Amino acid sequence: MSMEPATMASYFARGYSTSTSFLCVEGRKEGKSISSVDIDVDSGEQKSRRPLAASLGCGSQSPALIDADCNFLHADMPPLSTLLSHESTRAANIVAFLSPASTLEESERMVEVLKTFDSSPASPPSPLSSPQIKTTVGVHPYHASEVLSLDSLASKIAECLSNDKLRPHIAAVGETGLDYSEGFPPSSTQLPVFEEQVRAACAYGAPLFVHTRLAHEDTLSVLTKAKAEFSSLPPVLVHCFTGTEAEVRDYLDLGFYIGVTGFINKAYGAEVRDILSRRIIPLDRLCIETDAPYMGFDGCRRTFIDSDDILSTKTGKERKKLIKQQYPNVPSSLPLVLKGVTEALNSNLQPGDELLSEDEVAAATTSTSRRFFGFQ
Repeated sequence: MSMEPATMASYFARGYSTSTSFLCVEGRKEGKSISSVDIDVDSGEQKSRRPLAASLGCGSQSPALIDADCNFLHADMPPLSTLLSHESTRAANIVAFLSPASTLEESERMVEVLKTFDSSPASPPSPLSSPQIKTTVGVHPYHASEVLSLDSLASKIAECLSNDKLRPHIAAVGETGLDYSEGFPPSSTQLPVFEEQVRAACAYGAPLFVHTRLAHEDTLSVLTKAKAEFSSLPPVLVHCFTGTEAEVRDYLDLGFYIGVTGFINKAYGAEVRDILSRRIIPLDRLCIETDAPYMGFDGCRRTFIDSDDILSTKTGKERKKLIKQQYPNVPSSLPLVLKGVTEALNSNLQPGDELLSEDEVAAATTSTSRRFFGFQ
């Protein structure tokens, strides 16, 4: 989810350098050159840095991963070029990203960014190439009150999905859905905007990238009504799932895909860990995502910070504070999401269950995301 998208101008004004990374410190972004310094999280002392792939928790070579949600246009994220070239991102071996749009304007900006960086959706990625990136077209429930006309919303989505030059960059309709959390527009405003986007996706056979929070019944109702109206639904991904067993079973019964974030690495992610431990979600329906800069967790920024020499200028307390920060989350935390998912899947083995390696879970979830988003 991206609530405060950066402007295109800021992306290019902030520049590009393969030797520069941006570290968010108390609301400021500071450009710092990369060094080989590591900091002990408990003592705050400098030490020789481990190989970065090892610090990601994936041995000497991280398996190929796809981040099913990384909000590149968010104002708190470093520039796209910096993130893609950053040592920690490359060590994480993320071969593709879905960067969802939260407004129609953001979708247009993201497509222009992708054109500038030549994401080349037709070319399979290699370890030496830039990862594939796609975006979405739609309106996040947080921005539902900004939609002045449902007809214009439907028209704009149709225009993007039917444009041969734009369509290769657009993986789904979204980020759409319902969120009844405090601070969001009323349900009476959100519902028609969600319904219109679901109809557009059904009409064009485009996948749906769905955000739902505290709104399970209404989300399910809108989607099941659309299924009855159109005879079937396109592929649906319920991203950043944080719900209950009953909710996930409802989604799976309809054939939906489920996205899991670093929420499972938090204490209050116990129910989602339990769902994974009982293997309720088939691997061919499971995607992993960072939802960066959101959904941070302990250690999520460790590998990113390990690549910056800014820590060498800080006191022990300041270093520990920086290392323990959970916001903004970064793409290089994705292997830690994989690790948490794998541990949960293996935590309650029953007769007939196979012990799964991180490589096996990575291969399965990457295949699932590749299929859902249309990555090569």
